[in-house]
Amino acid sequence: MPKLRCLVLAGFIAACCGRPAWAEDLLRVYQQAQDSDPVLKAATASRDATREAKPQARALLLPNVGVTADQGYRFGTEGVAPAPSTANSHTYALSLVQPLYNRGHHVRQRLAEATVDRSEVDLGNVRNELVLRVSQVYFGVLAALDNLSYATAEK
Repeated sequence: MPKLRCLVLAGFIAACCGRPAWAEDLLRVYQQAQDSDPVLKAATASRDATREAKPQARALLLPNVGVTADQGYRFGTEGVAPAPSTANSHTYALSLVQPLYNRGHHVRQRLAEATVDRSEVDLGNVRNELVLRVSQVYFGVLAALDNLSYATAEK
């Protein structure tokens, strides 16, 4: 009997609050839950952060290009020359490094792909859990409203 009272009270609270709960359908409630569920938002953010591992691992396989430039100016007397001498120097360098094969980089790329796939699966699981939670609460409220209407009809 106390369980029935709790359900009746929950139904009464749901009936008295703002918009009636029965005016919403399950799909609309699920869409609202998607927008506001912190667990889903955390899983989405985690998946997005994990996705960055893939381009970072791929970058290790790409060539590295380096450019350096140097400029020098010297003014002064050298040796016993009667007039001061000046000298300008310019140095430019371009380096390109492409590793032919680095097993560690290839392993890291495969590991990043597996990690991204795992995070996609985890996000799917969180979405499924959200569907389950929303539907349980939704049908719980509907059952409480039915119990409330049944209890009021008996009186």
